Amino acid sequence: MTIRRKNNPFVRAARVVSVVFSPLMIPTYCTIMAMWLTPLNAVPENTRFVASAVVMALTCLFPLMILFSMMRLGRIKDLDVSDRRQRFRPMLYIFVCYVLVTIYMWNISAPLWLVLYYVSGCVTAVLMMLISLRWKISGHGAGMGNMAGMIIAFIEGGYGEYDMLPWLCTVIVLCGVVGTARVILHRHTLAQTYAGTILSAVITSVMMLLPEILNVFK
Repeated sequence: MTIRRKNNPFVRAARVVSVVFSPLMIPTYCTIMAMWLTPLNAVPENTRFVASAVVMALTCLFPLMILFSMMRLGRIKDLDVSDRRQRFRPMLYIFVCYVLVTIYMWNISAPLWLVLYYVSGCVTAVLMMLISLRWKISGHGAGMGNMAGMIIAFIEGGYGEYDMLPWLCTVIVLCGVVGTARVILHRHTLAQTYAGTILSAVITSVMMLLPEILNVFK
């Protein structure tokens, strides 16, 4: 098929999209949004940069080093961990990284909704790990759902300082773009990308809004 040719522009674009919106990068993007689009923008800029850098180190750079090491040792065949049967251990490491960043955010007295954002990452990682034992659910879809869920929480919880609707619309479009890229690259089916996106969006938004939800029942 023409779509599979290496020099096909759609394939090249899909690869770029997959790298830019890698699941390992999404927590960093979301942390930056949290630091600059919410009342946290009143925190000294240096503190916000440091927090974002720590998140990037724990949820992107460190996991990437682990994946490279596992690939060199032959434990996984590529950085996308395309083989579903090889996903359990990498996802376990990613879960540990989310736990560490959650502890870090708690220790620096981050707002509860932001701590719960990283808790949602822990929950999503566990569910993805279990689902992947039977079915190849999309990690890229889950990453984009994570971002969409955060913005939904910004809107419903009133955490955002700006009009977040344009941001939500943009992220929804990006969810479609990223999902399409994964299908073009034959990494996932549409069902797998939809499942990852919806699962993560629901978990993230509900977890971040949990204090408000519990207040309703008091």
